[in-house]
Amino acid sequence: MKTKTTFILFAAILFCSLLIIQLGCKKDDNGGFATVTTATITNITRSTATSGGNVSDDGGSAVTARGVCWSTNQNPTLSDEYTIDGIVTGTFISEITGLAANTTYYVRAYATNSEGSGYGNQETFATPNGGGGGEPCPGIPTITYEEQVYNTVLIGSQCWLKENLNYETGSSWCFDNNPANCEIYGRLYDWQTALTACPSGWHLPSDDEWKILEGTVDSQYPIGDPEWDNIGPRGYDAGKKLKSTTGWYSGGNGTNDFGFDALPGGYHSTLGNFYALTGNASFWSSSDYSSSYAWSWVLYYGNDGVSPYLSDKVSGFSARCLQD
Repeated sequence: MKTKTTFILFAAILFCSLLIIQLGCKKDDNGGFATVTTATITNITRSTATSGGNVSDDGGSAVTARGVCWSTNQNPTLSDEYTIDGIVTGTFISEITGLAANTTYYVRAYATNSEGSGYGNQETFATPNGGGGGEPCPGIPTITYEEQVYNTVLIGSQCWLKENLNYETGSSWCFDNNPANCEIYGRLYDWQTALTACPSGWHLPSDDEWKILEGTVDSQYPIGDPEWDNIGPRGYDAGKKLKSTTGWYSGGNGTNDFGFDALPGGYHSTLGNFYALTGNASFWSSSDYSSSYAWSWVLYYGNDGVSPYLSDKVSGFSARCLQD
């Protein structure tokens, strides 16, 4: 009887010890994984988007990686595409790249610690159409100005006219003084005329507004990247994505992914000559530099980037209008 009592007492002590150990080592309600939420998807383009998240609890051990993962299938994991955006708790921003046009994606934030990876809520988004796509601006599919109808196109947060301005005013020309070229490419304006040529509620874009367009469409350099402060050819493929799919010299056509449809209308020189029809598209910005020069914005047949220049104000370039 004494042996039996001793055994029962020993078993009870062992059970209590194990219970104490278990209680002392109990994981949190998330199983020891970090707690993370997924941010809303913003800045959606044909090939990129912005997300991120918030790691509100490390789960009891240090976070060794955080970011977002995405897939065309629901509930993406780290076996799919993912970013790495730090190793601490708190909020973070993630840039999602390499996306396909006209495609639905699913995104979850994640945070990894010694227990493994915890995932946040799932967010979903769809990339816009490509290859000549480009939706009209909401509620403004077209505008009529001086008896000419212009289509609109929404690119990111900007509403553009889809065609070059073709309004005869001030110092302006048709290429080679041929009216048929105005019907295709629009007119060429000196800077002072271009400043006031856009219809009411629209304006000639500033250099900074051209930079926003570049960052919206380029697949490698987003809005605000220092790349857009460079002079000369810049960006990875912004020019290619903005150029029309036909009409450019020597196979220099673009993909027109966002419907901007930049045509190679050439330019009118300070000496009164016309150059580079089918070879380049030269646009004025409203940004003044000096009494004689202002910033212009040029696409070339042989380059996929964009080239800003200081140009003589008496040159004749295309004008593309942006909504106020």
